[in-house]
Order: sequence, then C-alpha cells, then structure tokens
Amino acid sequence: MTKESPPQLERALTLRDLVLFNLVAVIGITWVATAAKAGPSSLTLWLLAAILFFIPQGLAVIQLSSSYPAEGGIYAWTRKEFGDGHGFVCGWCYWINTMLYYPTLLLGAAVTATYIFGKGESGLADDWYYVLPFTLIALALAVVLNVIGVGAGKWLQNIGGVSVYLPGILLILLGLYAALTKAPANTLTLSQFKPDLTNLPMLNLWATIAFAFAGLELSSTMGHEIHNPHRNLPRSIYIAAPLVALIYICGTGSMLWLVPKQEINIVAGPIQCISNGMRELGSAWSWLDSIVIFRPPLHAFIHVGARLTSRFSFRHLLLPACFSSPCSARELPWRERSSF
Repeated sequence: MTKESPPQLERALTLRDLVLFNLVAVIGITWVATAAKAGPSSLTLWLLAAILFFIPQGLAVIQLSSSYPAEGGIYAWTRKEFGDGHGFVCGWCYWINTMLYYPTLLLGAAVTATYIFGKGESGLADDWYYVLPFTLIALALAVVLNVIGVGAGKWLQNIGGVSVYLPGILLILLGLYAALTKAPANTLTLSQFKPDLTNLPMLNLWATIAFAFAGLELSSTMGHEIHNPHRNLPRSIYIAAPLVALIYICGTGSMLWLVPKQEINIVAGPIQCISNGMRELGSAWSWLDSIVIFRPPLHAFIHVGARLTSRFSFRHLLLPACFSSPCSARELPWRERSSF
C-alpha cells in the first residue's frame, strides 16, 4: 500500500456558511408539529433534552472539532482515539444513517410544496405521480450542486439555511400575536406541562425530541473545506445552538396556542399553522406564507456522505483508486460526490 496525501480542497466555508449549515443540519421544522401533537408536556421535554443532550453534545463537538479539525468529523475523531477498526464502524454507520435519512427530507419537501400550490388539503401529497418525480428532480439537483463543489453550491445551502429558519420565526411571531389577541387553542394548565414518563409513547417522544437536536457534528466532516476550522467551527456552534433551541421550544408553544393538537398535521403542521395564521391576518398577508414555505432542495447530507466516502476510500482503500482522484488540486473527487 502506498501512502498518498488526501486531495487538497478549497477552504470556501466561512463562519456565516457554517452557521447556516448548522441550521440546515439540525432544524427540522416538522419536529415542532410532532411535539405539539403530544400536548404541552412536550415543552418540558424540549427543555430537558436541551439541558441533558443538546448542550453536552454541543460542548463535545466544540472540544473535538477544536482538537481535531481535520476532515471526517466524528469518523476522524473515533479513528484518532480508538483506531481504524472503530473509526470504520462509526463512519459506516453514520454514512448509512445519512443515506436512509435523506429520502425522508425529500418526501417532507414534496408534502410541504403542496401548500405553495394551494393544494395542501387536496391529497396531492399522497399521489406518487407527483411525489416520485418531485423527489427525483430534487435529488438530481442536489447531486449536481454537490458535484459543482462547495464554493458554488454553498449558496443554495445558505439560502436553504435562511429558508429553514424563516418558517420558524414566522410561526413564533404568529404565536406571539395570537397570545396577545385571542385565547389558546389548547387548554394550558400547570399539570399538563408535567410529562407522564410511565407512558410509552411519551418516552418515545423524548427520544424523538433528542434526535431532533442531533446534527451539530455534521459541519465538522468538511474540515478541509472550512476557513480556519479551529476557530470557526466552535464559534458556529455557539451561534447556531441557541437559534435552534429558540425555534423548537418557542415554535412548539406557538403551535399549541394556534392549533388544537388533534388537528395538527405531523408532516406539514408548521406550514398548516402558518397558512391559517396568515389567513387570520387578512388576505393582504396571504402571499407571505408561500415565500416562507419555499425551501430549496438541501444537500448538506449529500456533502456529509461524500466526505465520509472520501475518507473511507483514501484511508481504508474500500473503493477503486478513481474515487480518490480529485478533478483538480482544489476539488473533492467528482465520483465521490455523485456516488453518494
């Protein structure tokens, strides 16, 4: 086996790009609907998950990304501390998880898009003649942007970061307006904020809420493409983490105030809530919900899969040599970008 240097990549990601990347990687606005569907006790679970999981996760990622800012993230950290075998198992499991998770994002985008067309309640989201072409086109667009590279493709990712945050902010503002102008849609008493931990579905919801907070480690997989990763990776987490918690906790509270929990659509609940709130404000504001609903196909998870493929093929020789041959001295191999 001959030792070679990994491809030298352009450090195109700045602090702003990393903050937006973290927002895309962690925030799933549909988790707000999942939590609100369970009632007011979900707010307590959000707070507990933030204290017991999200904050420790963020501190761990900050420490590890500062100590080992190289490309590969959790794979590289595990390999460094425990050896190649453990690193491979960790990276492979992470890669498989990412590969299986991305289709759910595409399906969610297809459902959400029906509200842009004004067909949210028409059943279009259940029609595979619509869903399949939509998801395949979105996947193809994400792959093309990934092949182009981070320097150019990061702009769609940045737009995605803004667009994933705007619905949450609007949801919070609508909830605040509703709190000042009308009674809550659900009964909110102090006893209802106490989770019933003897209830199996409630315990399962806690696991779901913890999962919703996962993802801060994703940006570290692209260490070789980050400008000054030792400084910018930790700073991006310090900035993004409070923004994520704000959307999840306050967004759930807003939804509970605006919509009866039995009527919440788990997949498109936030968009459903925003559309209803806009209609209550009057027709002059109805156009705004279509803008905030728009979310370009996000390719953060394809970035991660491609970078892990790069580390695997280079370190473990699991793929043919062509997969670790860069298009140029400053690019990730295009075969890896498209193989994921």
